[in-house]
Amino acid sequence: MDFRGARRVVGKVISLGVIKLKKPKKDPFEIYAITLRTKDGDEQQFRGYELEQHVEKNRVAIGDTIGLKRGRQQFWVTRNGIRNEKSRNIYDFQVVERARR
Repeated sequence: MDFRGARRVVGKVISLGVIKLKKPKKDPFEIYAITLRTKDGDEQQFRGYELEQHVEKNRVAIGDTIGLKRGRQQFWVTRNGIRNEKSRNIYDFQVVERARR
C-alpha cells in the first residue's frame, strides 16, 4: 500500500453509491463512488470498491463529514496464463462529523 504524496480531503458527503463508468477503448463498468463538498465549495469524487465497505461499516449517510486519503495498492491478475500487474485505489477513511438524523 502506498500513501506517499497523498493528502487528506475532508468534506460533506453529497452523493454515494454505485456509478457506471466508460473509459476509452474499454467496456463500461460499475464502481462505488463518494462525492464530497469541501469547506471551500469544491466537489471531489472518489471511486473504489473498498469505499462501499467503509460506508457500510461506519454507517455513513449523505450530510456526514468524512476525511479520505487515497492511496494505491498493487496486485497481480492472471488471465489465459499471462500474469499482469494492476493497481487499485485504497483509502484511509475517517468519519469527522455526523449529520443530524
